[in-house]
Amino acid sequence: MQLETLSRHDPKTAQAILAVAALSQEQVPYQSVNAGRFAKEAQELLAEARQFINLQPGDNPEEKLREFLSKQVISAIMGDEDSAAIRDRMGREGRLPLSAYKVNFQRNAMKLAHENEKYIKRMIASASDVQHLTADASPIPDQKGMTLIVVPQDVNTAHEHWLLIDAMRMRDTLFVSDAFRVFPEAVDLSGAKTPRDILLALVDVYGFDFTLEGLPPAKIFEQLTFPKSERDIKYDLGEGDGREISVTGSSFTLTDEAVQRGLPKTTSYIVAAYSFDRKKYLKDRAKYSKR
Repeated sequence: MQLETLSRHDPKTAQAILAVAALSQEQVPYQSVNAGRFAKEAQELLAEARQFINLQPGDNPEEKLREFLSKQVISAIMGDEDSAAIRDRMGREGRLPLSAYKVNFQRNAMKLAHENEKYIKRMIASASDVQHLTADASPIPDQKGMTLIVVPQDVNTAHEHWLLIDAMRMRDTLFVSDAFRVFPEAVDLSGAKTPRDILLALVDVYGFDFTLEGLPPAKIFEQLTFPKSERDIKYDLGEGDGREISVTGSSFTLTDEAVQRGLPKTTSYIVAAYSFDRKKYLKDRAKYSKR
């Protein structure tokens, strides 16, 4: 809401007047450096603000006025977005501290990974490296993304390895879809500099060629766009025990944007789709864990 008293001034001056008015109503009034300069305007603002307060029986007028002014200050600083919307946006963009994300688990994910959810949550809290990936072509940036987390384990011991956690990022929540123990004896990490590099090295060892929508076979596909919903995308994994595929992507129903970009109304944006031989991995995991 833009109060009429403030609309007569430029944004910087309006914020100064608002600050003077809000601080003057604190239980322990604080005189800002602009208090004298904008005293008249602040009084006009307070008079206008009182007209917008919806007092109910038993309400304290001063408290209601302070509450109203507080919301005006937040709006002036942050615009029309409330704090929850800002948190969601920053979460989608991967701009929140890792500790600020909520952590959930996709169904049966840790059972398949042979990991404990409480353990994985502790590891996320102590992560040494994190990388947020998104669908670059999506017209709705960062709506859903992939987050890779790396935590060194048993450093300088015979069991030294890296824990790689794969999570789908939605707003301010990470949905953990898998966790891998990456042993240097099995996976060559000499060229790995980022969590994505570790994933690529892992898939190079435990992945297998599969096809996706008629594309040439590969172990991993990244940054793809398809003119259909995600559930309609076709994969061919071939035959073999333990073969799985992990996909992070989003489907959107578009309207005007679709026409402008020459895309169909329903479009899927794939961040990454990779193959994984669970049976082969678990065999090596048991082998190197017993050294």
